[in-house]
Order: sequence, then C-alpha cells, then structure tokens
Amino acid sequence: MKLADQVENWLRKTYATVKLKQTFLCLDGFHDSRDIKFITVADLTTNTDLESNPDIHLSEVDINVDVFELHGDEEPIEPSQATRTRIAQDANDGIPRPQAKIMNLPNKNLHGNGKTSLCRALAQQLSIRLCKTFPLCKLAEFDAHSMLSQYFGESGKAVNKSFAMIESMLDEDENALICVFVDEIEGLAGKRQYSGSSNEPQDSLRAVNALLIAIDRLRRWPNVIVLCTSNLVKAVVRNSNDCSAHEIHISIVA
Repeated sequence: MKLADQVENWLRKTYATVKLKQTFLCLDGFHDSRDIKFITVADLTTNTDLESNPDIHLSEVDINVDVFELHGDEEPIEPSQATRTRIAQDANDGIPRPQAKIMNLPNKNLHGNGKTSLCRALAQQLSIRLCKTFPLCKLAEFDAHSMLSQYFGESGKAVNKSFAMIESMLDEDENALICVFVDEIEGLAGKRQYSGSSNEPQDSLRAVNALLIAIDRLRRWPNVIVLCTSNLVKAVVRNSNDCSAHEIHISIVA
C-alpha cells in the first residue's frame, strides 16, 4: 500500500473530524511512522463557512494526500554536464557562466521577506501540490542585476546564456517542474524609453530584447513557470507580458 493511502486510512480510522491547518505530530496507531515527520490539513475546497463550523467531517470529504520530502541538507546543485556543455564559455566572448542558485524543492532552507519570500513560497507550494504530475521540482534563482555587464554588448549575451541553462534543464527531464525566479526584473526589462535615456541605450535594448525572446521560447515547454519581482511595475516593458502564456499580478501592501 502506498504511503499516501496509509495516511488516509490512518486519518479516517483515528479521527472523525479535523480542522483546517491542524497538524499531527504524534502518530499513535500508525504502523510505520519512521519516515513521517508530521501530517497537516493544508487546504479544503468547500462552500462551507469554516468560521461558523470549523470541523471537517472526514466521512463527508475526499482526502488527497501529498507526500513530500524536504530537501536542504544536500550540497548546492550544480548544472549537469550536458547543461554546462551547452552554455560553456566561448573562448572569445568573455561572458562568464550564468550565476544562478539552483535547489531542489520542496526545501527547508528557503528564506526571504516580502516579494522574495512570496515567490519562493509559491514555488514551494507548486512543488508539493503538483508532485504527482512532476515528481521532481527545481528552483533556479537569478538576480536581474547580475546579468547586466559593465562591458558594452555583453548583457544580452549573459541573458541568453542564463536562459540557455534553463532550456537545457527542461530538455533533460520533461517530468521535472522548473521554477525560474528573476528578482528585481525591472533591472533587465525596463521600458525602452528608460533604457534609451542611459549612456549605453543599445546595450540596454539588447538585454531587453534578449529577455523577451528567451521568455517567448520557454512557452513551448509545459513544465516551466517564471516568477518575477519588481518594485517598479510601471517601468517594466509591457511586451514581456505578451510573451507569457498566462500572467498573474500579485500586489503586496507594506
């Protein structure tokens, strides 16, 4: 019997009712709890008013159990040999390998605050809720400012290499969900009128165009989601929205 089925049977035999967000740390009666740290009632799809009636009667609901293991104790993930070969530094271009933080999800070492925390939490939840469809999930974090080069003409190349790494990861395993997180996206996707006011407008435009093309290419994979943060939403080029299949804006009130 699968572990998910064992958990459901244990819940139904042990409890008549549970509450949303209730966590079970003591698994008395569970025949093998060595690999289980806790069980949490994470979500409920219902029209019932839980404030007036917080009890969930297990006999009246279907239970969907998501089993996951928290990563975080292993060494940081390095791109595979195939990925490193694909984005290998050309001896003549002088563009370094993309600086990305890659980690397995779900992960216990995800920290942050505000926008960063929200994006990481969303990726974490996706890795858990979609674990039956995507048994493997990875988060690749980029700082948009780190892709900008001090040398003229190299920012666009750095963007291309960064997304070439993502494409290689997607090609390697179609059963893996890849969450791409670009922090402070306005550093790369600034509107053209803002880019044009800088000292090196052509290089800024190359970076913007490279980003738009890269996001558009990702649309052919069904197992990738791009998460971005910005304090300057109005300064982000509108064309970046047209390159995505679906777009959701989430505002954070300080």
